[in-house]
Amino acid sequence: MRCVLLLTAALLLPLVASGCGEVPEAQYSLSDDTLKLISEARSGMRITVQQADGSSERVEIDGVENWLFNLFGTPESPVAWQRLPIDYGGVAGEVAAVTEGDPSSFTATFTDPPLEVEPGTSLQWVTPGDDLVVSTVSEWDPVSQVLSLTTELDSPPEAGTQFVLQPADQLAFGRKLYMTHCMHCHGVAGDGNGPTAKYLNPRPRDYRQGIFKFTSLKQKVRASRDDLRRVIQYGIPGTYMPSFMLLSEKEFSAIVEYVRFLSMRGEMEKAMTGLLAGDYSREAVADVKGDERNEMLAALAEYLGGGFREELSEEATVLAESWQEVEEPDAAIQPTVARVEDSAESRLRGRALYLGKKLDCKGCHGVTGEGNGPQTIAYQEIPGSQPAQKYPAPGLYDAWNQPIMPRDLTQGIYRGGRRPLDLYRRVHSGVKGTPMAGFANALTEKDIWDVVNYVMSIPFEGQQPAAEVSDSEQVASGKTQHGTSGSDR
Repeated sequence: MRCVLLLTAALLLPLVASGCGEVPEAQYSLSDDTLKLISEARSGMRITVQQADGSSERVEIDGVENWLFNLFGTPESPVAWQRLPIDYGGVAGEVAAVTEGDPSSFTATFTDPPLEVEPGTSLQWVTPGDDLVVSTVSEWDPVSQVLSLTTELDSPPEAGTQFVLQPADQLAFGRKLYMTHCMHCHGVAGDGNGPTAKYLNPRPRDYRQGIFKFTSLKQKVRASRDDLRRVIQYGIPGTYMPSFMLLSEKEFSAIVEYVRFLSMRGEMEKAMTGLLAGDYSREAVADVKGDERNEMLAALAEYLGGGFREELSEEATVLAESWQEVEEPDAAIQPTVARVEDSAESRLRGRALYLGKKLDCKGCHGVTGEGNGPQTIAYQEIPGSQPAQKYPAPGLYDAWNQPIMPRDLTQGIYRGGRRPLDLYRRVHSGVKGTPMAGFANALTEKDIWDVVNYVMSIPFEGQQPAAEVSDSEQVASGKTQHGTSGSDR
């Protein structure tokens, strides 16, 4: 009981420390890679441009922070960037005809006609590029279907031009739910660094890389709407991620879209930073000074004002297509062979695969499945490190550089779900963002089912057949002929 009370007190500490004053406006945090950029690349810059008439003008050049603000807004006021496949909400409409002599009003048609449109309603124009053009409604006549704006447009819209009324209403609703139920662990930006995150093990998910551990998909990144909903609805057993079974369908949909929004925002930030980090990180230009630095900044300004924008648009297209692909039916792992009968023979075959060199499950999970294989005490190489380096402490790490332990299969607790299909998907494609690899190319579907049958039998004593184990395997599992080793696991 004392441990529970101490943990509760620790979780409440950030709330108590914040006091009872005015709540500060929420802000998205920037990634570590973005913060490593020079200020001009991160926050933008002002340059002097010479005009044709000989005069000069100061011009703002956007950096990563500006672009993130323009394309995604703030937590309090999110932007519906229509390039991304997010259900932002709102009511889709189209210009039928412009009112003659009045470029601020036009006849509108709607797929689902709104019952009422209040003055001050936001209207966002759907443009082919990345420019976000927003107007405000001054009046709506449901009889004539004439929509009037508070200010005139630079040019009258053409018939067929699309727009959205209240373009981010579902996103705003999802954000409200997220801040109530999710922010304290996952953070305002979805960075897994909320006020209680440091007290939790495993750490809450950081959405910004687009990696979600437990999905139904073949590919290594992203998650489908169904995957996200399943985690929110049922939680993740063995972690602090609870079930939110009591939410309504509308609430589930809104939170799922907001999590997707945070993930896509993080991926776009990563893409932007990736375009700039090689030449414009603080480390890259640490020794650049004087005239050479001025030339470097001039090159940066030219790139941010031209090529960067084009490459950013290409990155957005790739990102949008990738998130659309995960919703395709063939993106999900669906066995074409029915589950093999859970028999002693099937378990024996599964155990042989589990212990064999082809899968080498025992390397992480241990011979007896207790999550204490030799890889848990070995020093692992940091992926992508140049020159090659190893983590400072032994054991396994995930894509967020957090230490992790392989699942103790004797407990019968499976974080990705305990259905046979869930375990099939883990063996087929692994656990994303972790050293748990997928074996779809190494095993037949029947082989995978045999492994599933064996793994599901491990928690039940006496259910699995006895087998001879080598001395090295006994040591790796923490067992000797004299019993359990000195470790208490």
